[in-house]
Amino acid sequence: MRQILFATDFSPCSEEARHIARDYAWQLGARIHLLHVVWPTADPTPQPRLQALAAEFGSDVPVVTAVESGIPVAERIVDYAERHAIDLIVMGTHGRGALAHAILGSVAERVVRLAPCPVLTVRAK
Repeated sequence: MRQILFATDFSPCSEEARHIARDYAWQLGARIHLLHVVWPTADPTPQPRLQALAAEFGSDVPVVTAVESGIPVAERIVDYAERHAIDLIVMGTHGRGALAHAILGSVAERVVRLAPCPVLTVRAK
């Protein structure tokens, strides 16, 4: 495992997943791809928040940052994984209730179904 994709929406769920992605990358000597997907109307340039998050990984874990623009979000994550030969995707889940899940769906669930590689989902504590 050389390439790990950490997809973030900057939520508390993503924060939990960040720690796990960093630990995996450090233990395996892998590179982290830090990805944030924005709505098509948003500016797709790297945001200061993304750069600050990348700095939190420290100097012992190589980090690549990327911002993708588009919806549906899950498909943008899967497309990035395919284009960059990602070996593992790490992402948080929101743990919505059954009704909210039925209405809103789950980005993480869709990524699990479509991804070309294993996906590690992390629930917030």
